[in-house]
Formats: sequence, structure tokens, C-alpha cells
Amino acid sequence: MTATLDIKTMQEAATAEALRAVQSAAARWWSLEDIALQMRLSKSHVAQQIVCQPGFPAPVPRSKQPRWVARDVVAWFEGE
Repeated sequence: MTATLDIKTMQEAATAEALRAVQSAAARWWSLEDIALQMRLSKSHVAQQIVCQPGFPAPVPRSKQPRWVARDVVAWFEGE
């Protein structure tokens, strides 16, 4: 019984760790909506006035919608 409990505990811990890794990865990339929320601006303003500025970080290559590395956006914003 102890071995079964230990295996179950290890499986739960591994699942929790995997979930944290996925959440961490999601937090690393920001969409236009995420940037707007963080900067307290509208999505349209961010799209039309912010991400197109010289020096703003380039988006991460993605197939559907652009995403930016969050730490790069924060660094840019703090440097402005």
C-alpha cells in the first residue's frame, strides 16, 4: 500500500509540475490584449501606436496571431 501511495504522490507532483511549466510558458508570451492590459491602454491603441514603434520588440514567429516575449516588452516599456 505504501508503494502505491508513493507512486500516486509522485504522479500528482509530476502533473502539478507539468501544469506549472505550461502556465509559465503562457506567461512568457503576450498577445496584443495582454500588452494592452499591462500598459492600461486599448488593444487598438497598442496595435496602431505601440507595437509598430521603432525599437519595440519583434513578435515571436507564430502561425496565427502575433505574440511578444513578455520580459522584452516590459524592458522596452520601462526604458521608454
